[in-house]
Amino acid sequence: MSEPVIKVVTREIKKISGGVKISVDEVMKIIQDEVLKRDILDGEESDEAKKRIRKYERSVTRKKASNVKTDTSQKTSEYLEKKIDI
Repeated sequence: MSEPVIKVVTREIKKISGGVKISVDEVMKIIQDEVLKRDILDGEESDEAKKRIRKYERSVTRKKASNVKTDTSQKTSEYLEKKIDI
């Protein structure tokens, strides 16, 4: 957020609350930590992003499981081939 916007918000808070002393930095921190963070974490877009992340994680997990299964099968085959050669 830009400095002029924060100053206007600070001025309006002071008007509404009867002259409570609040700094521009405090307003900036509250907006960043409480308002924007909540919107980012609880918004509709964040739900969609969470779904996409879960889907990606599942696909990665499946690929890893598939690779481990293939690797284990290959090692078993190699082991059996060595046993037969003896």
